[in-house]
Amino acid sequence: MATQPCDGCGRPVSVAGGIANLWSFERSTTDGLQLELADGTDHFLCFECVDDLPDDAAEADVDALPDRPPDEPIGRPEWAEDADGGLQFAFVGTGLGALAGAGIGILTGSLEYWFVTGAAIGLLLALLVERFLSRTDG
Repeated sequence: MATQPCDGCGRPVSVAGGIANLWSFERSTTDGLQLELADGTDHFLCFECVDDLPDDAAEADVDALPDRPPDEPIGRPEWAEDADGGLQFAFVGTGLGALAGAGIGILTGSLEYWFVTGAAIGLLLALLVERFLSRTDG
């Protein structure tokens, strides 16, 4: 997994977008954010450093953040946990839709059309179910 150092505490922070995230179903794919502060400066910070910043933070506030040991795990706030996940719904929905589409395609003699259509419908339904569950805390 790709990492980038936190501008606040200096710890290595995992960054989403690496190939490891594609094959992993773990919900903690990213441990930081790139922020533009009130003074216009950009900083990459781990979630703990983001939580430690005051409102209308500036570069001096980032410099004042405490150093942490590089091997200390990064705590994830509740709002970060809610933002991750959903990939398993996409895989399962696409697979089930493709299977259903293949069955219809074999019966109707139009396998190419129904396989792709089934996969697309399955993906759409899976994403809608995931969105519904995330909004209803299900």
